[in-house]
Amino acid sequence: LVAALAELCDGDVILYGLQGADGPAQAIAQHLTQGGKAVLANHEGQCFLCTGMPASAPHYLPLNGLAMLCNGEKAPWSTDALLPTIAAAWAMGMSPTLISKGLETFHLQAS
Repeated sequence: LVAALAELCDGDVILYGLQGADGPAQAIAQHLTQGGKAVLANHEGQCFLCTGMPASAPHYLPLNGLAMLCNGEKAPWSTDALLPTIAAAWAMGMSPTLISKGLETFHLQAS
């Protein structure tokens, strides 16, 4: 449903989701085929910033926290929050290195 709204957007659209063994979800794959951008995570705890399909040299983000999620351990965030956060940072022009460092140094504080 959300992917269908991309054609109504005046700016760039960055989709996000988990990548299975068969590749990204159909809507994300179609978006990438049309030159779009996507943030993809896999079950090995890897995250990629992709542009176009086949993705032209996707940027790899080494996320230890994402690996914790994929191994079933408790982590301070969920992929439901992590992937759109990465997409928003990328949309604002942050470099993959800066995004990765920001996530690596993020800590929740008990209130």
